Amino acid sequence: MDTIRRACELPHGARPGIAFGVIRAVETFGQVHIIPTSLSLGSGPFSLDLGVNAWGRAVCTAGFVMGAVLAPRTGLSIAGLPQK
Repeated sequence: MDTIRRACELPHGARPGIAFGVIRAVETFGQVHIIPTSLSLGSGPFSLDLGVNAWGRAVCTAGFVMGAVLAPRTGLSIAGLPQK
C-alpha cells in the first residue's frame, strides 16, 4: 500500500483532493466561482460537490485502468519497478 501511495504522490506531497477541497472552501466562504458549474450533477446546494467528486473519481478510475492495461505491455509495475 505504501508503494502505491508513493507512486501517486505529486511534487512536494500535494494531493489533488486536498486542493479541490481548498478550492471549494474558498468558493463557499469567499463567494467566488472557480470551478465551472457545468461540472454539477443534479440540482441543489451540493450538486457541484457531487459533480467534482464524480468527475474526479472517473478521471482516477481511467488512470488506474490505463495503468493496468499498459503495465503488462511495458513490463513495469505501478511503482516503476520491473515485474517478477
